[in-house]
Amino acid sequence: MVMVRLLISTLGFEEAFPIRFLMRNSPSKGDVILIVMPYSRDERSARAYFELSKFASNYLQEVKLEKVEVPVANVYQSIMMISSKIKSLNATEAVVNLSGGMRLLVIETLVAVKMVLSNKAKIELELEDRREVVAMTPSILDLKIPTQQHVKILKAMKELGVSVSITNIARLLKAPRSSIYKELKRMEKEGLVTKDESGRFALTEWGSSWT
Repeated sequence: MVMVRLLISTLGFEEAFPIRFLMRNSPSKGDVILIVMPYSRDERSARAYFELSKFASNYLQEVKLEKVEVPVANVYQSIMMISSKIKSLNATEAVVNLSGGMRLLVIETLVAVKMVLSNKAKIELELEDRREVVAMTPSILDLKIPTQQHVKILKAMKELGVSVSITNIARLLKAPRSSIYKELKRMEKEGLVTKDESGRFALTEWGSSWT
């Protein structure tokens, strides 16, 4: 199977965001760049894409540049078009830049990426002051507010340390080991905790935020 890394970027009126994204991720031979942009006759969008394609032509000759233009106001049509295009490129992994473009276009792209690539993708968002890039995965859309019982377990885990056993959690909470195990399995599915090969559990970043 040919390994294809897909670099997806939304594009608005400014090519600087996707260009910085490409420079951060160093595209190489075999990679594919996909630009998601609104279908419009606005000269600013056309100019931004022209400058971006010129950059790719000058510095990324061995990388394929693709684009998909969508009717942003038609949400379902746009999601269908973006997801179909992503699927057609047969990517084995993807990095997605959502820093530029209309807010609705960003949402449509995120939903399409989640549908097609699930957790094979990494999402990047450059902050407005351009000092930091925040990374996440599409699984952020699956997050749920934990129950009160789950919050108690999370706080107990925080008190016990970095990596903890079911037995120690049950002892601290004075609860049956079997019920703690059952709750931890649910919490793992909800992205609150992770389990290592030895059967010990640790807080995720999402889980830690509730402690």
